Amino acid sequence: CVFFFFQAEDGIRDVERSRGLGDVYKRQVKCSYLPVSIIIVGVGNNPFEEMDTLDADTRPLYSPKLNKYMMRDIVQFVPFSRFAHNPQELASQTLAELPEQVVDYMTCLLYTSDAADDTPCVDLGGRRLTKKKT
Repeated sequence: CVFFFFQAEDGIRDVERSRGLGDVYKRQVKCSYLPVSIIIVGVGNNPFEEMDTLDADTRPLYSPKLNKYMMRDIVQFVPFSRFAHNPQELASQTLAELPEQVVDYMTCLLYTSDAADDTPCVDLGGRRLTKKKT
């Protein structure tokens, strides 16, 4: 089961990490270890440069609070104004990364399952899974 979260956003007004953005990074890094994908559609005329950072297509997010990078890309950001006059392209761009995000998560699960075969427990993003004794 994979969860998809859709969010319409009008931009990040306060880009100082000490005033909230650090918590966003922390939540996204935590979610990157879970079966979650986040779709953000930018609405309005505010600048969306920080949204591209949250999208993390070019560089994975790092959370100083967790001292950890995100495990996989979980966010797709699409500015509505760029595709407002073409609903098919808007839908295509909005959903473009979902298949790869699901495959990435399932691949991580398979990897950790294989690792668990050789050890009594495995760490999956902060959740320690212990194999049942047979």
